[in-house]
Amino acid sequence: MLPIQHAKLQVMSHAVVGFPSLAENELAIAGLVEAGVKMIELQVPFSDPVADGHTLVNACYEALKQGGSVRATLELAKTVSARHPEATFVLMSYLNPLYRYGLEKLFEDAAAAGTAPRFEDLPVETDLEEGPVVTGVTVAEGSDRADLLGVVAGLCRARLALPDAADAVTGASSSAAVATTTT
Repeated sequence: MLPIQHAKLQVMSHAVVGFPSLAENELAIAGLVEAGVKMIELQVPFSDPVADGHTLVNACYEALKQGGSVRATLELAKTVSARHPEATFVLMSYLNPLYRYGLEKLFEDAAAAGTAPRFEDLPVETDLEEGPVVTGVTVAEGSDRADLLGVVAGLCRARLALPDAADAVTGASSSAAVATTTT
């Protein structure tokens, strides 16, 4: 499901689910994969995406009006993962919508949909089962959590944050280091 360690990740893209519409998301994703994109983030639209710029804030606002949601994102992930097995799809969201959905249910449903969640506002250093931010979450065995670190985060932080995935980030010299943790 997630890129092979040490595979050269050339292009990554991003889609706000529901913008401009759910049907157009599928068409756009098909075009991206056909053009060679290997990883696509599927963003759950959120009413207050504080870490995003104006473009994504506006896209989220419109996506919510078009039916974008955690459930719609999981359904899209399941559809595009089956249609495009050569690409990796990562569910990206702020924590609030995922809390409301239920974190344990999220991990189960994400695995069934062929994706892994990435938490926009949760530091990669956070342990989901024992951490101070999120406690009491039982992550289903075999579930993945995708963590993406920009190069400004530095390899030292990546290795500290994800010690079990150190090999996956040692050669990161492009715009992002990608690591997954599997329970």
